[in-house]
Amino acid sequence: KIANLPKEDTKPVQAPPSQVAQEEDEGKIKITGGISQIYYKGLSNTNTFDTSGATPTTTVQAREDLSLLTSALDMTAWKRSEKYDTRVVLRESNKINFLPNKPEDYRWNVAYLEQRARNRKFMYRLGRQSSAPKVWIPGRFDGLTGGYSFNSTWRVNAALGKPVEFGTSGDEKTFYSGSVELNILQWSGSVYSGMEYIGGYRGKVGGVKSRRVLGADVFYSDTQRNYLTQLEFDTIYHKINFATFQGNWTHEPS
Repeated sequence: KIANLPKEDTKPVQAPPSQVAQEEDEGKIKITGGISQIYYKGLSNTNTFDTSGATPTTTVQAREDLSLLTSALDMTAWKRSEKYDTRVVLRESNKINFLPNKPEDYRWNVAYLEQRARNRKFMYRLGRQSSAPKVWIPGRFDGLTGGYSFNSTWRVNAALGKPVEFGTSGDEKTFYSGSVELNILQWSGSVYSGMEYIGGYRGKVGGVKSRRVLGADVFYSDTQRNYLTQLEFDTIYHKINFATFQGNWTHEPS
């Protein structure tokens, strides 16, 4: 009798297409991006009329004002494993001037290595970068940023590096900053502090504090509304750098 019982359907359950695609991507390196170039050329003519003689004359002078080639590179290499997401990002731009005695411009705007844990436990980014999560930065810089989550409520972030200022020559600058994040239900916020030195780093001879900031932000969100408040204060000049409030509210008719 037992042998005559109907057999259960043993057909394996197929994973969702999105999960299959993610599993196929694991361990592979993907490269995306492109290179663009634009050439600019400018010509001008100057006409000179001379009526001082018996017969008026016209002189035409042609001149090349512009001959410039601009190039831009934007490339990202990405690899996903079971535990980590790893990226290498490169963004470069240059200007080649074909006219004599004209300067050329060559810039690496972004060049960094980034790795994030798939469980959002930590992340770090090393190299030239222009943004950092939840910490104060003076702009584009060469350095290191990172963050670590103790749990779903608390997280710490830090950044350290040297600002990159194109087209300027002066004393070398160094900065460091840190922040603490808190997330509770619909509320989230952070408190951060940062410091920048000119000509040295902290105890080194010649190091002068140029900026020292203290800031905070608070964010609230639910199904109908979200609010964001930001405040930053410079403790050296005793001035508010900025103070903002943004909000959105959606009315649901009864």
